[in-house]
Amino acid sequence: MKKITHITPPTLDIEICNVVSGASQKLTLNEYEFYTLKLEFAQGFRTFDKVTYVVDNEEGTILQDGACTLAYEPFSMIIDIKFEMLKLKNKHIKFSS
Repeated sequence: MKKITHITPPTLDIEICNVVSGASQKLTLNEYEFYTLKLEFAQGFRTFDKVTYVVDNEEGTILQDGACTLAYEPFSMIIDIKFEMLKLKNKHIKFSS
């Protein structure tokens, strides 16, 4: 049996500020937690929050539609894996048709 490869997931430091109360919280999130936070913005659950993060000395934010103003390359791993899975599925479909 082939062994499973374990990795230490990359993390990103963020700050969430509530624009109404002024309260803020600093957190370190992994990729799953960051994408979940983006989804909460897109779903409208965080209409009064502002999230900032820093990548290569540039500040990014999560917009209300869930988009980010600044990409964070280590978090693109999930996209790469999904793309490889899609290529495998397409290859399988072509050969079975």
